[in-house]
Amino acid sequence: MKKLLIIDDDRKLCGLLSEYLEPEGFTVEAVHDGKQGITTACDRDFDLIILDVMLPGDNGFEVLRQIRTKKDT
Repeated sequence: MKKLLIIDDDRKLCGLLSEYLEPEGFTVEAVHDGKQGITTACDRDFDLIILDVMLPGDNGFEVLRQIRTKKDT
């Protein structure tokens, strides 16, 4: 199974994406703020990350920069 991380503050959207993608063979994990997204993305391996650009606090571009800095991609 492919592992997917969703970093998005819209919980309803995360739930809908999970409901659609899990039957298609994805293992989906969702986190709802940038700091948790950085920690989760750096601590585990994912095949794909879906990242919201308009996160509260650190925006998605900053989150991506930090993930790239902390983890060898």
